[in-house]
Amino acid sequence: MALKNYRPELDGLRAVAVIPVILFHLGFQWIQGGYVGVDVFFVISGFLISSIILDEHERSAFTFSNFWLRRVRRIFPALVAMLVASTIAACFLMFKPDLFEVGKHGFASALSFANIAMINMGSYWGQTADESLFLHTWSLSVEEQFYFIYPFIVYLLFKLGRRWLFRALSAIAVLSFLAYVLGSLHNPVETFYLLPTRAWELASGCLAAIYKWREKKTLSAPLSSWLSILGLAAILGSCLALHGDADHPGSLIVPVLGAVLIVLFADVGDSPVKKILSLPPVVFIGKISYSLYLWHWPVIVMAKQRLFLDGSILSVIIVALLIACLSLLSYHFVEKTTRHRKHILVPALCALAFSLALSLTLFETLLSYDSSKYARVEWDGQLYNVNPADSWNREIKRRMVGVEVPERAKSLGSAYLTGGIIHQYGGPRPDVVVLGDSHALMWSALIDDICRSQNRTVSFYGADATSPFVSLPLKKTAGNLFFSAEERYQFDQKRLQYLDEWRPKLIILAVRWSIVDNLKETEDLLRFLGKLGSRVLLIEQPPELPFGKRNATQYLAFRGIEPLNKQRQYIQAESTGRYKAGKDLILRLSSLYPFCKIVPVADMFYKPGSGVMVLDGTRVMYIDDNHLSLSGSQYVRLRLSAAISAGIGPSLDDRNLRIPAAFRQGSISPAFINRR
Repeated sequence: MALKNYRPELDGLRAVAVIPVILFHLGFQWIQGGYVGVDVFFVISGFLISSIILDEHERSAFTFSNFWLRRVRRIFPALVAMLVASTIAACFLMFKPDLFEVGKHGFASALSFANIAMINMGSYWGQTADESLFLHTWSLSVEEQFYFIYPFIVYLLFKLGRRWLFRALSAIAVLSFLAYVLGSLHNPVETFYLLPTRAWELASGCLAAIYKWREKKTLSAPLSSWLSILGLAAILGSCLALHGDADHPGSLIVPVLGAVLIVLFADVGDSPVKKILSLPPVVFIGKISYSLYLWHWPVIVMAKQRLFLDGSILSVIIVALLIACLSLLSYHFVEKTTRHRKHILVPALCALAFSLALSLTLFETLLSYDSSKYARVEWDGQLYNVNPADSWNREIKRRMVGVEVPERAKSLGSAYLTGGIIHQYGGPRPDVVVLGDSHALMWSALIDDICRSQNRTVSFYGADATSPFVSLPLKKTAGNLFFSAEERYQFDQKRLQYLDEWRPKLIILAVRWSIVDNLKETEDLLRFLGKLGSRVLLIEQPPELPFGKRNATQYLAFRGIEPLNKQRQYIQAESTGRYKAGKDLILRLSSLYPFCKIVPVADMFYKPGSGVMVLDGTRVMYIDDNHLSLSGSQYVRLRLSAAISAGIGPSLDDRNLRIPAAFRQGSISPAFINRR
């Protein structure tokens, strides 16, 4: 049996798994595939757990209770220690409104369903996930769920006959891998986090254990040596070559097979891989790899929140040393002292109960900063929102704390079917129609005021969290937070119908361009608008701030950025690739469709060398990272008023829009596009 003799190279393989993960999370660009260390861990876990179970079945010594108690002793003391210590530290170091998420995810992590809880955050590669204190525990939850289910599978297959074990697990691995590849294309978030689509990695380790257990013959030492070298090269090559969510989903099979080759063949003969992975420093890192994995992410997240981890070599070294110190303390005083204690269950349950109580307290408590020094922050978007459901979930309500939001009239709940929210300042039919998502709502109060001053009837047909773009011919799509699938179809149908009937002089299209990813839908709508003979204004997206889905006023208070009399204040913010892609998109659309003109706004908020304006005296420019407040939107009044006037009038010349010369069609330069 393979596990009867200790294999130091497997601890070395753990080191190979954990080091790239930490380097990747520390921000080293040359190892963007470092996340594959988690996949290597899955293979090792599958192999070791299968080896233990098979050995005990062979000796008729296996019991479910003993197996699970060993897993509890191995995993939970260190996990709970990290959860409790990190949660307490977060109360002093992290952005207070985020402690709600800390409590929610801490609770999920302690009860082994963190991977399921993380689905609501969206992609693992997104900014929201990147700031979750316990994001890394998703993989532990996957393993813990596997530890609960897998012994039953082995037990049942042994009842059917041992010959079925390898075949059944092979079938599970193949089906899980196919589900992972297909799911990554259609439901990438769920596919990334859930056990059924990760089972193939764990099953690969299980199959390796069955092979070692069943096969008495081994390959020759030279061939085994070359296969283990190939395995190590596959893992290290993947760490250097892969690039997160840009990878083809099937590419993860490379590091997984690499780990399998090392598990199967590194112990044969005296291979170079065995020598390297058995070096005492490498083995020691492998032994503390669980503690390293537990502690590295909370330290990195809190260091980033306090703006300490800024990419400088000194900050990285200090953070790495702190991770190492905490990991050593955890290993020596928690892992080693609890791993083999048979009577640890009661203390562990007490610690777990304390962790759950602490998490629930944070989950139920709304913590915030004093924002009385700032001027009143307003958001009038709800008054122009045609969503049938005028209700925000708990997360959005927490994000909007302190922002004054006028209540929408209940009669507007059917406006999505009746031409939108129409304000008649001129003729009976709208001269101007506003389309878009929450960014259209962001500009709507300003547009309303401009149309009133110009005696133009306007229809507001924007909907929160709902793209205005459609595929034509129109077909039913999925619903969202505010629309059922049927309501969404009716909304799209009625919008197109009213637009065709009205043929307005001007259509204003405002969306969060950085998240527009369906070019066909975008162009289908623009071609439809072009056939109406309408002119289209594409309002540029304001610069995005670097603090994610957070209340802007609260974040300024957290950073200690207080109002200064009649002075503008800025936050350094580098544009993301998606923001730049959004800028490129509207430039492309304006060049393809001559009836489209851009209304640039980013230059009014961005100051080279200083960043993005967030305060003008006491007035806060944003409500979160990408939406302007009512005060912020007013800065664009003159430019937008001129654009609307020119769009309805006889000329839509760029000079009449009062926009920077660099934005005039055909004169934009790549340097200008990318300078942010």
